[in-house]
Amino acid sequence: MLFFLKIYKEKNDKDLLQDIYDFVFRQMELSVREIGYGDQSINKKMKDYLNLFYSMIDKVHTWDDSNKESKKKDFVNIFK
Repeated sequence: MLFFLKIYKEKNDKDLLQDIYDFVFRQMELSVREIGYGDQSINKKMKDYLNLFYSMIDKVHTWDDSNKESKKKDFVNIFK
């Protein structure tokens, strides 16, 4: 996902990026509902997923300036 975000970081295709964002989070919500979580649990799970997503975006923004050790640490933290 980080690579995918990096590719589109420099382009100004906001509509495509918004469509991808909407699709990904709609699919995640549907998956969480299929698992059987209730409405309150879904809201909590989606909040956790959104926070993780924005954390990943923050890392992509500074990826080129990070050293190898920092990149490794960030990657491990994202996939805990």
